[in-house]
Amino acid sequence: HQPPFARFFAKNLKRQFDLIFTMMVQRLLVTSARAVTMTQKRGMAALKNWKKPSMDEYPIPTEPWGQYKARKLQYFGARFAGFLAFFLFTASVASQRMDFQMTPHALIDEVVAEGKRKN
Repeated sequence: HQPPFARFFAKNLKRQFDLIFTMMVQRLLVTSARAVTMTQKRGMAALKNWKKPSMDEYPIPTEPWGQYKARKLQYFGARFAGFLAFFLFTASVASQRMDFQMTPHALIDEVVAEGKRKN
């Protein structure tokens, strides 16, 4: 024999599971219908008379690749050095001003005090 609240709870639990299952099935159907009806349109339909550019239409380089690459590497190296210097400065200031509690002094003191009490 079950108490009345147990029967009520079991009945409501089944009703809740049925409701959740129905909602999940509805969501699945809506999502799958949306996926079927949404087709992606590709191509250049928005541009009239568009054609792929030829090599003659691309710009001509104004400087050798080696010079350009060296200039870019110098710029990126300077940025990296600046960020590294900023990080190291911040880490050093933080390590001096903050107590990271790397050594558990409270625990050591407690263990030492407990050892003295036993002796």
